[in-house]
Amino acid sequence: MKIAVIGATGLIGQAFLKLLVQSNRTHANDIFCVASCQSAGKTISCGMHQFTLESLEAFDFTKVEVCFFAVNNQLAKQYVPIARQSCILVIDNSSAFRQQQDVPLIIPEVNFNHWHQWGKPNLIANPNCTTIGLIMAIAPIHKHVGIERMDVATYQAISGAGAKTLESFNHGLLNTGPKEPSMSKVLDAVPVIDSLLASDYTKEEIKLMQESQKILDHKCLHVSATAVRVPVHTGHGAAVTLKLNESVNINLIHDLLCQAESVMVYQEPAITPRLHAHGSCGVHVARIRRDLYSPLHVHLWVVSDNILRGGAYNAFKLYQKALDEIGVAEKDLSELS
Repeated sequence: MKIAVIGATGLIGQAFLKLLVQSNRTHANDIFCVASCQSAGKTISCGMHQFTLESLEAFDFTKVEVCFFAVNNQLAKQYVPIARQSCILVIDNSSAFRQQQDVPLIIPEVNFNHWHQWGKPNLIANPNCTTIGLIMAIAPIHKHVGIERMDVATYQAISGAGAKTLESFNHGLLNTGPKEPSMSKVLDAVPVIDSLLASDYTKEEIKLMQESQKILDHKCLHVSATAVRVPVHTGHGAAVTLKLNESVNINLIHDLLCQAESVMVYQEPAITPRLHAHGSCGVHVARIRRDLYSPLHVHLWVVSDNILRGGAYNAFKLYQKALDEIGVAEKDLSELS
């Protein structure tokens, strides 16, 4: 099975490539690494393997059966339709197709059944990195109790802004002190991520609202979010308040999360992105508690690795599960090659 990683030089692309190389499913010789024309001909290393980068502008999509896109919206809109013409599976990490009605938006542990319900289309959208960690934590609660409203404040790592921003952040920490003017914006909590809309919510916050409703298939779910950029290398945190459909014992909430796939629950309160989330494929939940004033409200603290769990690993699980479902098509293509 030949696969192309589009955007292989970015943080998500590199993490996805590493998962591919480490898996037994895909041989390194069957992986094509694709980036901008400026990177064409250069090599990148992953484990013991080296890959020569090909130009996206000149890439022949008929060479592969699967594509993973980790590029911006503009490039995704331009090249994903081309890839779909010849590939049996395309997974897109941008937000370009997430709200398109005929494109499923999937977290494998939560709503993989949507892919079946929508006829197994050859394009699957990977959700926003913040959405993935958050929904994995609240989906078991919604399934068994029902959620009427979610209020959330996210604390999002610098790596969520991309490789260049992360490089600047690391450079600044190494070369200037916290009192230097160049670090005044970096060592701070900034409550604006992406552009501000007429509603005074940001695009990042609206993504979280809309994606939560689509993944949970709950159009009436009321969501209010405040997205904050914080000086953390990798790993997003979220302080979550849920209004449930009915009052339940807080021990039930704890048990539901303990039983959920890829969710880890902690008794100790100080669960952090750096110590618990960074490098983990799971979602970490702590500070589960009932509201002091309302029996319908519960509070959670959720952290996850935005690059791995919130991006590359989610896409990799989609890749594995979808190919298991379309094994006949995979066999037919291999016979033709």
